[in-house]
Amino acid sequence: MTLRDVTLAVTPMVAQFWDMARIPMIRKDNIVTKIEKLHREYELLKKGRYRRSEAQISKEKDFEVLLDNLFDVAHGNALTMMTNQEDKEFLLAQREPGRRGRMGGVDSVLAAQETRQSLRLEKAAAFSARKQEEAAASSSVAQLESSPSSSSNTSAVVSDEEYGAVGGASPAKRAKRATKNIVSPALAATLDRTKLTDRSATYVLTEAARCLGQNVEELNINRSSIRRQRLKHRAAMASKIREEFRSGTPLVVHWDGKLVMDLTTKEHVDRLPIIISGIGGANCSPSPSWAVARERAWRQRWSRPWRHGESRIR
Repeated sequence: MTLRDVTLAVTPMVAQFWDMARIPMIRKDNIVTKIEKLHREYELLKKGRYRRSEAQISKEKDFEVLLDNLFDVAHGNALTMMTNQEDKEFLLAQREPGRRGRMGGVDSVLAAQETRQSLRLEKAAAFSARKQEEAAASSSVAQLESSPSSSSNTSAVVSDEEYGAVGGASPAKRAKRATKNIVSPALAATLDRTKLTDRSATYVLTEAARCLGQNVEELNINRSSIRRQRLKHRAAMASKIREEFRSGTPLVVHWDGKLVMDLTTKEHVDRLPIIISGIGGANCSPSPSWAVARERAWRQRWSRPWRHGESRIR
């Protein structure tokens, strides 16, 4: 037999004692590696058994002490995984030099406790199986459909009330979801204009409906529903604007910077008016000053939250 064959045969013997002590172990392949390592140390000492130097004698004594100590194959987290305090104390005592303590006979207290636990598990399994059989039988009775008999025209109908009276389990009622939407196009535009997030809009609309005496459980107020309604109204408004803007006439866009007097101060500010002209009239868009426009753009850029890892450099 090879060394590996012998090691594989010895490993179950070692594991048997650790199982009796109720101590979690490392994997079986790691136990095999540890036994082979101990055997290699023995072979190295065996080669120098005829040299009686101080180093050789010291190595032999250390190996004898190693054999007297515990051949520890416990799991690295064994003390954390174990629940019995006596088993923890026994492992700590065995790890001391000389392996203090030893395993006694059968623990009658623990054996009785395990017997009671196994009986409880068996009773629970039997009770669960009996309940499943009763539920299957009751469901098969409830699903029977009435059919006309060849001898008589009577039919047996089991109603839900009668079925519940004999002890059958009534089907669970599902909670009704609120379907009343309150987000109108005007309200969606107001939320966009005030820059309220969907979650903030949920809090505001819920408290507003409660203050107005409405039953908030009947109103479809949640972040997902508000988000869907806002997207729906935005798409409808965009389609409406595109339809109304189709004038069929060519348009001309004029823009140019100009220094004009500011309305609030006596200074001149640089503005950029934009004029759209065509057949039938012209329209001038609001033209804020360059300083105000830059300030708004700066605030809008730096006031929003930044995601982790996103660069602020543009």
